[in-house]
Amino acid sequence: MFTGHYFDNYRLTDVTEDSITFAEGKLKVKLPESYIALMQQQNGGELVNKRLEIGEEVICVVYINGIGTKSGERILLSSSLKREWGLSNKFVYLYGDGHTWLALDYRHYQGDNPPVTYIDLERGEKTVIAADFAAFMKLLTFEESLQSSDYEFGRELEYFPRDEVGQAMISCKDNEAYKMSAGMEYYGFTDDDFTWYFRQLDTYIKAFIEEGY
Repeated sequence: MFTGHYFDNYRLTDVTEDSITFAEGKLKVKLPESYIALMQQQNGGELVNKRLEIGEEVICVVYINGIGTKSGERILLSSSLKREWGLSNKFVYLYGDGHTWLALDYRHYQGDNPPVTYIDLERGEKTVIAADFAAFMKLLTFEESLQSSDYEFGRELEYFPRDEVGQAMISCKDNEAYKMSAGMEYYGFTDDDFTWYFRQLDTYIKAFIEEGY
């Protein structure tokens, strides 16, 4: 389903019952059980099967948005972004590049298993492509040419605050490994001042040795 890449910048921290409740409250909808079940396996991320055929058109669906815990995080698109692109609150957006979107369609649906709609803003078209989320996922197929590298330059990097990354490196705990690695990757690519970056690496190496690894 998901690639499982160690550096997956579309993946969020593990979903909880509280985060599901929060997201549904913000969106004012009930999310599909099939979507929630998938997010409980991994909270969003890059897909293995990216090819989606819509009529004669082929779409590359790079990832599925996970369940965020704050405004602007994955399915919880910010109000400013929705205004910028003219996006309706009647949809929950699973994937999009600004011009085209794939979304759970709640326009005429009140339950927890809405259809999935393809939205083309440039053409002004909204096309229902699957009866529900589970059916939508079955439409995705594998194509080798659509696979990306683990270290693709220019892609979006996941942000973590410096203090959280630093603490994760000092702790040397397995459950902090993702935050440590993704955070250091972020600052390694984006930081103009490498003093902090190398200081953290030095601290991590010393802590690693002291722990006897």
